[in-house]
Amino acid sequence: MIPVGVIGFARSAWALIGFRGALAIGFGLVAILALISRDNARDRAEDIQQAYFQQQAEYKTAQAEAAVKAKQAREAQEQHYRDLQEQSDVRLAEAESEAQSRANDFIRRNRLRQAACGASGGTGTGSGSGGAQSDNRSYSDTELVAVPTTDVKICTTLHTRLTAAQEWARSLTENN
Repeated sequence: MIPVGVIGFARSAWALIGFRGALAIGFGLVAILALISRDNARDRAEDIQQAYFQQQAEYKTAQAEAAVKAKQAREAQEQHYRDLQEQSDVRLAEAESEAQSRANDFIRRNRLRQAACGASGGTGTGSGSGGAQSDNRSYSDTELVAVPTTDVKICTTLHTRLTAAQEWARSLTENN
């Protein structure tokens, strides 16, 4: 709403200067308002441009921070898997050592058993020497199979590694 004082001023100016003078003053006021409006529009455009550049800088900063966080998360996950692998390798080495020890014991016991079976010509009855016939079973020559010690060791190694791989796979699913 236009204030009463402005309306009164406009009426008195109209009476003094007439239609052409009022028209000239009106165009002058419109020109002044246009200049003021243009300056305001320029200021507003500059404000919008500054806000855009600031927003763009904030976006790039946030994007860089997100990339750093993603890299850190990826490195942490990779370190976690390296730790799991290292633990698995340690367990594998221990299990292989223990399994090879058991395989050597098995080979040693079965050499004695095979020797006893071959010497008696039939069933192996314990000769009182201890571990070879501790289970008190008798074996005929047809029940025993000669397996080279290298094959026993290879089978033991492969079995141990397969078991370790299964445990490692389970640890991956349990830790996720």
